[in-house]
Amino acid sequence: MSEDHPRAIKPPQKSPVGTAARNIIEAAAEAMPFAGIATAAGRAAFPPAEEKDRDRWADEVTGRVNEHDKVLRSTVTISGTTAALAEWMASTSTDGLHEPLVDLEKAATALGAEHTMSAVEEAAEELEGFGLVELSRHMGGAILRPRWTLFAALDPHVKGWDVEEDARALAVLALQMGEGLSAHDMEQRIGFERRRFNPALSKLLTMFDPGLVSQELQPDYPASYAHLSGGARARLRRFINGE
Repeated sequence: MSEDHPRAIKPPQKSPVGTAARNIIEAAAEAMPFAGIATAAGRAAFPPAEEKDRDRWADEVTGRVNEHDKVLRSTVTISGTTAALAEWMASTSTDGLHEPLVDLEKAATALGAEHTMSAVEEAAEELEGFGLVELSRHMGGAILRPRWTLFAALDPHVKGWDVEEDARALAVLALQMGEGLSAHDMEQRIGFERRRFNPALSKLLTMFDPGLVSQELQPDYPASYAHLSGGARARLRRFINGE
């Protein structure tokens, strides 16, 4: 026994018998003078069930894509200690990647007496929930490190550049460089300082096939090398065009 999921999109239903009968009737009608005009008008006024179901399906797909887009583009508002912690991390990072890798107690000290340790702990949890930082807990406390999304959110405010636009510039460069991409070569050619380059590269790499991005441990870049597949090339073009 099966039930339709309340959120499932039903594919358009075909009606082969109805379609065949309609084709025969229309063919016969269109063989008669002036009947073709009437048939076309009738088709527009009374579309077959299959066409109506296909239109219904297209509307549902469009609506679901828009819903998904709204989720992806949803915004959050932070304030107080959470905002202070996020701004401090973005401002003090020197590489736009791993730093600052900091103990929460040290972060609380850096923020000043107006931000209590409990407030800093809560702020770190909130930033982790927003996907802006990684929080590693241990017996003695917790270690906090930024994710590239933190820089994407804060850099326009604290640095004056836009990670999204920088990633778009890197996408253009990547398409010019061919299939094999070196982070070092891209950095040299784009001319960004390391702190600006790494968040943009991190954003760019989200559009690459994960299995084609190098995973070696190194301190300089999100990844040293990546292979640009046909699918990634198409995704980069859409990204450049703002799609």
